[in-house]
Amino acid sequence: MEAEKMESYWLWLCSLEDITAKKKEKLLKFFGTPMEIYKAKRETLEKRHILKEWEIEKILKKQENPYEVYHRQKEKGINFISREHEMFPKRLLKISDVPLGLFFKGKLPDEGKKATAVVGARACTYAGQALAGQIGEELAQANVEVISGMARGIDGCAQQAALNAGGISFGILGSGVDIVYPPEHRDLYENLSRAGGVISEFPEGSPPIGSHFPRRNRLISGLADFLIVVEARERSGSLITVDCALEQGKDVYAVPGRPSDALSRGCNRLIAQGSGIFSSVKQVLEEQGVFCENIKKKEKKQIRLATKENMVYSCLDLRPKSLQQILDETHLAFDETIEILLGLQMKKVILEVDKNYYQRVL
Repeated sequence: MEAEKMESYWLWLCSLEDITAKKKEKLLKFFGTPMEIYKAKRETLEKRHILKEWEIEKILKKQENPYEVYHRQKEKGINFISREHEMFPKRLLKISDVPLGLFFKGKLPDEGKKATAVVGARACTYAGQALAGQIGEELAQANVEVISGMARGIDGCAQQAALNAGGISFGILGSGVDIVYPPEHRDLYENLSRAGGVISEFPEGSPPIGSHFPRRNRLISGLADFLIVVEARERSGSLITVDCALEQGKDVYAVPGRPSDALSRGCNRLIAQGSGIFSSVKQVLEEQGVFCENIKKKEKKQIRLATKENMVYSCLDLRPKSLQQILDETHLAFDETIEILLGLQMKKVILEVDKNYYQRVL
């Protein structure tokens, strides 16, 4: 009970969201514990010259007993753990800006397992989605936990694929753990809560505002042993996570791409600056000292196509090609090519991803 009481004061301190982490650290340095900050008198708080008047008022305004708040949150399925707790993730204790505590639904990463962060563009290509899904699936097969931000695009694809393969994944949020963001990831959020966890340093009810995400990104890299970047523009939120990983001494692997592709430029620049080149999950894991025989190669679909259909299908891949490129490569007549493309779409082996742009389905 005494331990829970101390945790409840840490929760109270973490819930003072308008007071910066830097000021909270200064208060802890002077008072020693969150309980002593909670009990502090106005004159003592004023003497330290750490807080503004409205911040002092916020600390003095004790509306609810921290112990009752702590238990009410637990009843709602929201757990809290302070950095002083013996079960606090050890990986996070090694970063320069250790969070005061974590709110989470589900569980926390297993210290005895390897963990990989997989990040990338929200507005990603179909090829990027397919590769992120393959990476998530193969990491799950290798018993490696997948850490990411539950965001649209690469993050969500890798995490959902890991869960679908029976693996474990953790979504690190830029909001309170009671808020689903983006809203369309409700199913992923529920799946993560059951077969992994959703984690945040922001208290219940905190909205997903822009300033939260750079802080969130250091936790994504901090909870991982290494990082894989699938697609990223030259200026990308994913590169903030990369910077955090490098500052924390973590290895970074980037998926190379064509120089002409905007979504490959961030990755190509990382490689030029010395990051590892991602060629396969097996290659990356072996470089990290993980040797796994459980990764299964996906069997290619056996597709029976007529000769001219096969000509058109064979010239396509996971990156979109224009109708003109297809005509130039196959040397087929325009009307005949259109008819074949429609037939391949009916067979669900290709997609028209934009007007007159086509690609294979994985």
